[in-house]
Amino acid sequence: MDNTFPSTREAKFVTALLDALEEGNEEAFTNVVFEYDQVTKLDNWKTAILLKIKRGIQQAPGLT
Repeated sequence: MDNTFPSTREAKFVTALLDALEEGNEEAFTNVVFEYDQVTKLDNWKTAILLKIKRGIQQAPGLT
């Protein structure tokens, strides 16, 4: 609903995560998370959720 959201770091982060997830590319997913975390530290809850998603990529690569 915020018109400025698509240009934010968070929107770019989510888009890159979704792209890596759709490709089933665990390495790209990890790199996106690492790069984001270098600038904006992820809290424990977000880290746990992203780790569960990464494990899902490992179990079912290439979701598309």
